[in-house]
Amino acid sequence: MKISSVLIPYIINDSDPYFSREILFFFLALGILPLGFFSGERTYTDQFMISAAGNVYYSISFMYVIILSANNARQLELGSLTFLMTMPIKKNQMLALRIILPSFITSTLFLAIFAIFIFYSSFGFHILLLFVVYITSLSMLFMYLSIGYFLSYIFRNSVVTFLAMILILVIELSYTQKILSMGSPFNVFVMGVFALKGSDFFSAGTLFGVTLEALSGFTVLLCHCYALKHFNLRSGR
Repeated sequence: MKISSVLIPYIINDSDPYFSREILFFFLALGILPLGFFSGERTYTDQFMISAAGNVYYSISFMYVIILSANNARQLELGSLTFLMTMPIKKNQMLALRIILPSFITSTLFLAIFAIFIFYSSFGFHILLLFVVYITSLSMLFMYLSIGYFLSYIFRNSVVTFLAMILILVIELSYTQKILSMGSPFNVFVMGVFALKGSDFFSAGTLFGVTLEALSGFTVLLCHCYALKHFNLRSGR
């Protein structure tokens, strides 16, 4: 049996269950575009554009992570993910196809809506703004997805994983103001794009926060793959 006959259908069918990426992409457009079309202002600062769209962007991205995490737990319940990890596939290739590629695609799609919003708001293409927002959003998705997958490994139950991730989202949104007052590195590390400000672009704090997001996500994902490789997780029975 060829590896591609197992891996390709898995990536196509299971990496984004129920077309959740496309559905959330649609709701993201509904949430952000009206900010640019109906505000009555035609020239905005970078800080206004990010603060106006950041809350919607952050919430939609987090919901996408929650859906993927719950689906990952479901696959652990059924044993399909454990079976895949036993196949003779390079583990770095598996990590890239299972985690990095979906995050990259999702971040690119979500950022497209943000770019349209910026264009219609200011009639300009802010390449530095888009670059910082993209890198930050990619790191944020990567980090929270790793947390969700780690929880799915611990609980091995889709409902519990879903509720645990919802709880994290509720706590963070409840303490948003306190988090945003704790300084740039912590802001960007926890809240991602939602915490960016015009004055923080390419600052040492922003760079540190984004790097910390990426490193923490990569570390947790490696631990997750190690556990899948060395422990019998099938069905939890």
